[in-house]
Amino acid sequence: MWFSEDALTPIFLLGSLGVVLAFVSIAQQKMKLMAVAVLLGIACGAIYVIEQRIVTDGEIIERQIHELAEEFHQNDLPAVVAHFSPQNKLLQGVATTAVAMVDIDEDYRITDLQVTTKAENTLAESHFRANVTTTVTGYGNVGRQPTRWRVNWQKVAGEWKIIEVKRLQVVGDQEMGILDKQQ
Repeated sequence: MWFSEDALTPIFLLGSLGVVLAFVSIAQQKMKLMAVAVLLGIACGAIYVIEQRIVTDGEIIERQIHELAEEFHQNDLPAVVAHFSPQNKLLQGVATTAVAMVDIDEDYRITDLQVTTKAENTLAESHFRANVTTTVTGYGNVGRQPTRWRVNWQKVAGEWKIIEVKRLQVVGDQEMGILDKQQ
């Protein structure tokens, strides 16, 4: 577990302190302060390298959401269905229907992505917005559609799988049908 939300905060703080110490060292001609400034610079590099090697469960789920969106765009049904819990056949069926009925253009964007893990990192909830240009069977091109989603995940045999999907109104927390038109 990383000691801050991201690596940029400690890098910025230590880097800023290092720069200040370097200026003070030059002004006062104290080499000990310059040595501390150099050590802080090295610490910034070490923090960056360590952060790149640490992959949290939240980051894994974020990556899976982006992968799922791309697989949906590519109409890769087996890959899309693989993200869903094998025990939830109904949800797998909804995903299958959605892939068959809805085509999304390559200009899709996933934004406002937040992941919260719970139950000792065995359950997670993600919330995100997906802005897509869609074509729906029977309706044709329905244009750019902003959507908002709450997706619940469970770790199954070491892998994160989707166990529940809720589509939300773009504004507010009111649920709506997965394929319903925004009101």
